[in-house]
Amino acid sequence: MLLNTPKQYVDYLCKHNISPTQFLFLYIIYENDYASLYKYVHENGGFELKDLEDLADRGYLINEGSSNTSWADNYRVTNKFIKELYNTDISTAYDEFFEAYPLQIYINGKKLPGRNATMKTRTFYKKNIAPKRALHTKVMECLEWAKNNAQIHMGMEKWIETEQWKTVEQLMKTDIDGFESPNDKVY
Repeated sequence: MLLNTPKQYVDYLCKHNISPTQFLFLYIIYENDYASLYKYVHENGGFELKDLEDLADRGYLINEGSSNTSWADNYRVTNKFIKELYNTDISTAYDEFFEAYPLQIYINGKKLPGRNATMKTRTFYKKNIAPKRALHTKVMECLEWAKNNAQIHMGMEKWIETEQWKTVEQLMKTDIDGFESPNDKVY
């Protein structure tokens, strides 16, 4: 999902005064996931025309069909929706990550190259992380925290492939300095 936490999702809905149903429509149309659209319409009764007209009036949607039809296929999502949720220049996002990753890392006292990305790694990042602005931002925040806390123990390729930002995110939530190990006590 392009928004990674409920807070991000709620913040987006509140900031733009968009209902969850309106967001779902925009998201499905942008992703061209018409199978999900038709399932939702069939099983839940569809979308209210007034909600779609509201989105069009506020510049989130364009109805490219005639004004008296509301076929989903006629709608196109505008940049007003896309620009805040998606990185439209995925190469720039990847370059930002590449430049932020340590040039060299130390493992068991040995100096090794940190930026060891292959074409596979670049392609993975550009396809799965860079287009999702919230995910790219999270990865960058986790990378910065990991660098500042000496938590980079592998090259860039492995860091991406093993999705280390998820582990770092857990570490960020843990007060490592405040943790008291039972082995630290003297009995």
